[in-house]
Amino acid sequence: MNKILLKLTAKMLDIAQDEFSNHGCNDLYEDTWSYADMTQQDKDELLKDMRETTGYDEEDLPSLESVGDTQLMGYLKRKLLEEAKKPTIAKVVNIEKNIGDIHM
Repeated sequence: MNKILLKLTAKMLDIAQDEFSNHGCNDLYEDTWSYADMTQQDKDELLKDMRETTGYDEEDLPSLESVGDTQLMGYLKRKLLEEAKKPTIAKVVNIEKNIGDIHM
């Protein structure tokens, strides 16, 4: 996914997060985690990363089952924006090629 699509997706998650926060209940559907075909290790790693990324601690976010839809959207938005900041592979290859040309 290119940087523009990553940023647009992050913006749409931001809008959705704002809209969903107006719902009375922010529970995720029961099949959210199984939909992603996650192993227990995947779930543990995701929960750890969510805590680190969002600043929630174990008391605020004891398990994935305690994650609300707006929390998940905020986390995904942050991860997409982090990804958008990374250099693209094509740029890295071009930089390496140019450096190689300079040293020849």
